[in-house]
Amino acid sequence: MDYILTHRKTAVAEIEIDDETAAISKIGAVFAPEQIPVGISLNNNRPNRGDLNDWWHGRGIPASRQNIRRAMGYLGVSSAGKLIIKCFGLSLSDQYWVNPITNPLVWENINFFDNPFSEDVGNILFGGLAPLFDNGSSFWYDQTVPNVFKAKSQPFFDTHEEQIKLVKDFSWLCPADLKGIDEEFNELLRKSSFIDNARRDALCFALRRRAERLLGYTCV
Repeated sequence: MDYILTHRKTAVAEIEIDDETAAISKIGAVFAPEQIPVGISLNNNRPNRGDLNDWWHGRGIPASRQNIRRAMGYLGVSSAGKLIIKCFGLSLSDQYWVNPITNPLVWENINFFDNPFSEDVGNILFGGLAPLFDNGSSFWYDQTVPNVFKAKSQPFFDTHEEQIKLVKDFSWLCPADLKGIDEEFNELLRKSSFIDNARRDALCFALRRRAERLLGYTCV
């Protein structure tokens, strides 16, 4: 099926997604190469399909996630891989999604920040890395560098500290996995020609601070 990869309301690129494998099988016209997700290599302003598929499948839900079958039944899909299509690739981690070309949707009507979803399905869909990444900031894409450190979180509370308190169980998280995460992120950002050094440094510092705060809760 054909979709428009979209960043909030901005059309980024035409893509074709295989209904059976949930993989991106083709990339069509590219409208906004500067808004291709971070970490995806570009050649003549066209995204690498392998990189884009890695990013796309990374948005999916592991088949091992607790209660995944309940979510599949709730959303009427036959495999965990198809959940991402059913949810139009939406996430609370950023503002990317895929918009069906034949039956276009409106961001305001479907995004998870402004529209409700069941608590059970919400926990299944966003229970993984939510305490670290799912803050509604899209890594502060719409903020100037100084405002990266002042921007509010979304969708539940204004600060990351308040949102972390909503998490009742950190047993799934391995603290060692957070060590050096800012360095990993820095290497990803280096691949983008649209992110300058000042913004990259600010984003990496902000991510490191979030990881440190999260470690403070896991060690309690």
